Amino acid sequence: MTSGKMMSQAITGQRETSKLVDQLMKSFAAIETENDPTALREKLAKHTLLLTKLQATVQAQSRRMDMMKNIMSGGMMGREDKRGEHKN
Repeated sequence: MTSGKMMSQAITGQRETSKLVDQLMKSFAAIETENDPTALREKLAKHTLLLTKLQATVQAQSRRMDMMKNIMSGGMMGREDKRGEHKN
């Protein structure tokens, strides 16, 4: 994968994360003001789905960042670093 493509995916991931956080904040505000137990359960279920999406997005971003880090460092898995320590 090219570094340009990974950078594009990282930017897209950041935008998606930001959008999900905005949706979560609106969802939480609606939950805080809800008095009807049935409607509250529905809103909590939707909020849980948003949280699950956010979790998956953040984890995917983390994996991409790890891949970029490995590429940037030359993918030197198992080689010694500048201090003579072994990289894992």
